[in-house]
Amino acid sequence: MLIHKIIEFLSVAFQENWLWIIILTILSLVIIRRFKKIIFRFIQRYKWEISVFSITIFFFGSIIINQSWVDVQLHCYNLSECLEKGSFPGYPLYFFMLYALSGFKNDTTLFIISSGVLLSFLFVFKYYTIKQYFKVKQVVNAEAIIFLLCFISVIFYSASEQYIGKYSLTCFHNSTSIPLLPLSILIILYSVKYLKNESDSKLTINLFLCSSISMLIKPSFMMIYLPVFFLFILIKKSDKILNSILIFLPCIIILALEYFFIFATEQDATIESQLNNGIAFGWLDVWNKWSPSFDQKLIDVLMPIIFPVIYLISNPNARKGIEFNFLLFLFIFSFLFANIIYEDSNRLLHGNFMWHLHIINVLLFLYCVRDWLMNKSNFSSLINRSYLVIIVIHAMFGLLSMCNFVLHGMRWSEWFDVHNFFLFLQSN
Repeated sequence: MLIHKIIEFLSVAFQENWLWIIILTILSLVIIRRFKKIIFRFIQRYKWEISVFSITIFFFGSIIINQSWVDVQLHCYNLSECLEKGSFPGYPLYFFMLYALSGFKNDTTLFIISSGVLLSFLFVFKYYTIKQYFKVKQVVNAEAIIFLLCFISVIFYSASEQYIGKYSLTCFHNSTSIPLLPLSILIILYSVKYLKNESDSKLTINLFLCSSISMLIKPSFMMIYLPVFFLFILIKKSDKILNSILIFLPCIIILALEYFFIFATEQDATIESQLNNGIAFGWLDVWNKWSPSFDQKLIDVLMPIIFPVIYLISNPNARKGIEFNFLLFLFIFSFLFANIIYEDSNRLLHGNFMWHLHIINVLLFLYCVRDWLMNKSNFSSLINRSYLVIIVIHAMFGLLSMCNFVLHGMRWSEWFDVHNFFLFLQSN
């Protein structure tokens, strides 16, 4: 069905733009022939980045052609309706980039196509930041591992019993969450340096810019990061408290403005005009809706962090140092925050105060993988192969998630998963 839709889409596109396609094809062939050595060197140098972009552009393109409903399209319609009303979505930066890529035209089709291109480049940016994260500890020649880490997902048993994005490792379907991860990786890198007294003017500017950009895209990560960061400042570097406040003051101002814009003026309630936005407090209120039993909750928590748990228990040295402590506090605070604060009324099950969890899970995963690669020579070949197999399995489930999104969108009950696979084998 999907292949037929792709063929039909290409056929229509060719019929409507056949002259331009022929001209561009001839021009491309001439350029390739004229600069083939330069192009070949470029491909050799950036083969992993090109691979990441190719997979993701095919993924988002397939979602668009197959009309598989995910948050990508929802955000595009949200932007269009906001513009019609003379406003802009509450978290403006991603939507502004989308609007700019579309030539500042209020066209939903252009928004959807532009989002596929933009999100694919953001996955390449994710590859770059993971690479930088590894380089800080002199981990080199790990491009294949980094490539796999771009696509890791939770190892889910039954997709119909849990919302895959809840405690997952990668949000393939939510366009405002995708840019947060690479920025969060950079923020952790800069924060650890800052806490280790390696601060300088460049580091201060980097923290200022990354944190402000992150808040403008979506405040999910910064709402968790800021309390933990200032806790560490108070405990370890109290002499830096004033300087730290100045660095993150724009974040606090942006958060206050976004809160007012979304909840006070209700500008974000454009798709469902009757939504009554508000913040409520409870304990496990949202989580109980998705995973009422203890077993389901245990799966939700453990599956995304099963590799970090195994690695950290078996390697006590990895549990030392300020970076691990910082990540551990982020995880604990993130978990508590996600299960205490939520949006009430119609938006209860949107889980908008849970988006930070997948980011923290990925940061823990990356920390353990980097530590393993740094100390690889200290492990037996069997242990090294086992860790690699675990990473590959996570990446395979990531690709399976991408296929499920293309074929079924966010209709979790129709996803192909391990549970359904066993049922299929039993029936045959």
